Amino acid sequence: MARFDPAAISKVIGATGDDASESETGRLQDRIGEALEKASWPLGDVTIPFTQAAGVLRVSPVSIERAGLRADATGLVDWRAMTTDLRLNLRPLGAAPKGWPEQLPQVGVAWRGPLEAPRRETDVGALSNVVAARALAREIERVEAFEADQRERAMHIRRLRAERELRENERKLTEFLKAEEERRIAEEKRAEEIRKAEEARLAEEARRAEAARKAEEARLAEEARKAEIARRAEEAKQAEEARRAEIARRLEEARIAEEARKLEIAKRQEELRKAEDERRKAEADERARQAAIRAAIEGRPGPMILQGAPPSYIPGDPPGYGRPRGDAPPLPPPLDIQSVPRPMSRSPLQN
Repeated sequence: MARFDPAAISKVIGATGDDASESETGRLQDRIGEALEKASWPLGDVTIPFTQAAGVLRVSPVSIERAGLRADATGLVDWRAMTTDLRLNLRPLGAAPKGWPEQLPQVGVAWRGPLEAPRRETDVGALSNVVAARALAREIERVEAFEADQRERAMHIRRLRAERELRENERKLTEFLKAEEERRIAEEKRAEEIRKAEEARLAEEARRAEAARKAEEARLAEEARKAEIARRAEEAKQAEEARRAEIARRLEEARIAEEARKLEIAKRQEELRKAEDERRKAEADERARQAAIRAAIEGRPGPMILQGAPPSYIPGDPPGYGRPRGDAPPLPPPLDIQSVPRPMSRSPLQN
């Protein structure tokens, strides 16, 4: 087949890069058209089945493999209108270039128009899609590589940043630990000063409390001493009052005893006086009675007999004459009058 290079599609595929602009349909059609014009396709003997009816020749689908190219042919020829519509779906049979799928895309070539000068058309939709897919895959790979590079860069940046942050954190941690240690030392020093001040305050309070306790003890001792002195003075006063009361009681008892003794002496003197008067009276009565008795015996008028004298009858006395019975009672002994002691002085007691 003249002006139909079987290696044109493989050449175009091999020369197609990863640029997305190469997937443009017009550009691919121009490139394939130029490549097909460079050589012929030696078909040799080929059997093509067809049918013809009502002035139309229809080519049954047939596959032809020659010179590393496979062609699936279909079409028809309209003898009445003297037009044709033939189509070949071409697919290279060789190994696919690197980065292409194992089954290369088809390229359709059609001849349409009058039989004298049919117009050749190229359908590169599948090839354009594969080229676009390759470009997209390459772009995706580049994007993924770029993203991987960006991720690696970001990871490296993050690692560097993490290292810087780690060093910064270590520096800050060192500064913080140093500041914390200084703060701890300052707090310990301040706590020690506070503790010493508190101990000094407590010692001062203890000293003041001890001084207050001693002062209180001294005050209580002084009050106890004063109370003891007052108690002793009160006891001495009470003892003195008791002594004076006892002396007064004794003086009163002595006075009462002296008055009782004087009364007793006066009573005894009165009794002695009465007894003496009675004795004298009795002696006088006895003498009178004796005189009366003697006078009666001698026949002389005797003395007057005191009323109440007991009568005594003597033989030869006239009837009715009474004589005292028995002898006169003896006189009591004279009283022994002793001197009365002088009463005690009632002058105030000398302290």
